[in-house]
Amino acid sequence: MNASVAQKYAQALLSAVTDSHQMKAEQLVLIAQNFQDQPAVFRLLEDPRLSTQEKQTFIAQTCAGADNDVIDFIQLIAKNQRGRELPAIAEYFEALVLAMQGKQKAVITTATALDKETLAILIAAAEKRTMTKLVSKHVIDPSIIGGVKVSVGTQTFDDSFATKLQKLQSDLQKLTI
Repeated sequence: MNASVAQKYAQALLSAVTDSHQMKAEQLVLIAQNFQDQPAVFRLLEDPRLSTQEKQTFIAQTCAGADNDVIDFIQLIAKNQRGRELPAIAEYFEALVLAMQGKQKAVITTATALDKETLAILIAAAEKRTMTKLVSKHVIDPSIIGGVKVSVGTQTFDDSFATKLQKLQSDLQKLTI
């Protein structure tokens, strides 16, 4: 993935759309996730045996119900052979839309599900630490064993048991007996 290309496409989309930025960002992210979950879609979009029109029709049918700006943009990405960049483009576009609103995306990862009250406390603490309003997504990942990992932009606050155990193991390996 070329981050520079993804950023340019996301910025171009932001410049091109005039309304409903949040809704369009949500649709783009959802479609990108669905495409990513179905690798055959990317292979189809890259298949040289299919005409541009066939690919455009496939995208229109697959994304039926989405905003026309979103569909047109995905068709442009496919036409320019950038289909595999869609997840990164969607992520950058979502970040740009949130930034327009003075917000950032946060991913809170725990080993088990959290109740709403505990999640709200974590979000409030992360907002205080980052000094920004956060839009959060809660991810459950049993591999972190316990504790919590909070990612905001390029910053990650990792207080998971898995990371603590890795650090302990590393420290023990450095000791010579």
